Formats: sequence, C-alpha cells, structure tokens
Amino acid sequence: MSTRTEKGVTEAKRRARLIRKRDAMWALPPAGDQLVGLRPYLRDIHRLYQKTEGLKHASASYMSKQTDINAKMRAALIDWLVEVHSEFKLVAETLYLTVSLIDRYLEREQIPKNKLQLVGVTAMFIASKYEEVSPPACSQIVSVSHELYSREEILRMEQLILSTLSFELTSPSAFVFFCSFATVAGMATAPRSTTELLANYLIELTLQEDRMRVYLPSLLCAAAIWLALKTRGELPWSAALAQHSTYTEADLQPCVRDLHGLHCEAASSRLQAVYMKYARWECRSVSCIKAVCAAQLDLAPQWWEKAARGRRQGERG
Repeated sequence: MSTRTEKGVTEAKRRARLIRKRDAMWALPPAGDQLVGLRPYLRDIHRLYQKTEGLKHASASYMSKQTDINAKMRAALIDWLVEVHSEFKLVAETLYLTVSLIDRYLEREQIPKNKLQLVGVTAMFIASKYEEVSPPACSQIVSVSHELYSREEILRMEQLILSTLSFELTSPSAFVFFCSFATVAGMATAPRSTTELLANYLIELTLQEDRMRVYLPSLLCAAAIWLALKTRGELPWSAALAQHSTYTEADLQPCVRDLHGLHCEAASSRLQAVYMKYARWECRSVSCIKAVCAAQLDLAPQWWEKAARGRRQGERG
C-alpha cells in the first residue's frame, strides 16, 4: 500500500513539473522583453511604415465625388461605430482599420445613403476578422445593426469591399505610429499614463473629421503627442522625437492648430461617442481635461493673422 502511495505522489509531482514546464514555454515574456527578437528590425519596420503610409491613404477630397452621402453622414457613422467597437470590446487596431476600409472603399465606389451603414458594419466585420483573436460572428453584426441588414447582405458587401480593394487591407494608421512615438516620448507606461490616454483621445477625435484626412497618419500622431504633452505642462517636443518622427515643431503647427480646435469643441459636439468613451474612469476621464488656451500653444500666426495684425498697426499709425 505504501509503495502505491509513494508511486502516486511521485506521479503527481512529475505531472506538476510537466505542467509548470509547459506553462513556462507558452507564457508571454515580460513586457520589456516582448520585442527582443524584433529590435534589430524595428527601425526598418518604422521606415517602411513612413514610406508606405501615403500609398493607401484615402484622398482628402473623395467625399466630393459622392452624390448621395456627405461628410456629416460619414461622421455620424464613425461615431456610431466607436460605440459598437466599445460594446464588442475590440482592440484599438480594429477601429482604425475599420475607418481606413470605409474611406478607401468610398473613395472608389459611389453608394446610396441607405447603404452607408451597411458599408460601416461590414468594414468592422472585416477588420475584426483581421485583427481580433475572437472576432464577433456575423449574427452579432446583424444584431448590432438592429437587423437592418441581413446576413446575406453583409457577406455580399464583404465580397464587394475586398474585391474593390484587391484584398489589400493593411495600411499604416496613426495608432501604429503612436505605439512607436509614445515610447520615444516616454509616455508609454504600465499602467497607462494620463498623458498617453490624452494623446490617444486626441487621435480618435480625428477619425470622424473628414477634413483631418489632409494629414498623414504619422503627422496626426506626432501632433497629438505634442498637444497632449503641452496640455499636461510638459516639454512638448524633443530632439529624439524630432529625429524619430522626422517632423520638426514647425511641421506640426498646422495640424496642432486643427487638433486643438477639435479638443476645444469636443464637449459641445453633437457627436459624443469618443468624448464619452474617454470620460470613463478606466480612461482616467481624460476627455474632461480642459484644452489649453490657444495663446499658450505658442504657435506661429497664420498668414491672415499676420495680415490683420499689419492692418491694425497701419490704422494706429
């Protein structure tokens, strides 16, 4: 009896060792070591992102080619999709890819306004399957759209979007650049810092704004980091950031000015999904942080401001 008991204890110990060994093999490395294997290639990857970010970036003027939809309808769609994204608890990459797919498809195809929401939910369906470990099922997409569209319509639109884009889905987004720039800026911490969350909030505010597509994703990201640091009373730009992003502070000024306008208007905007998302406690209520006064930004005056100042000085003289 004792021999059997000893064998049983030995077997249990052996199994425990195997389980510990298996868990150690499959466990993720510590956060600081996750990119160890990639470090030699990070600079080349970043350069590739910068070189290709404009290739699939939707034109800033594509909406003028649409006859039945406009920028306000697009903004309302993105606002609703931000809520859907939060409801499904999807990763950030899915939201950015969704918006990219919508814009790139609408740039190529004219659609009636009663199909705009179908394009939106289908783009999120595609992006989810591309980015998520457990993407929502098609039945869930049908449900979240209040059964306005059938499963067959969503699958048919999926085929149309993929064939129109030649199955080329990936395009560097502002979020891709943010992961890199935030590390250089020293704001990428665990747990996430208020400054990092504020910069994320500022970038997401641009997703709904048709006019912000005039800026490349890397420039949007750099401007958001500059404005977040400035709003928090920190040094907004450094030599390391300038070198890594390839942007000087002067390059950022037009985008910072537009981004600051969005920040000032966010609380009173009719589209509240992004504002409410970042007002939650898990986001440290960063959307409630008051925008810095325009005079404190120390931005160079635009040409019409210089002209107005010159006229005033001439009148006084």
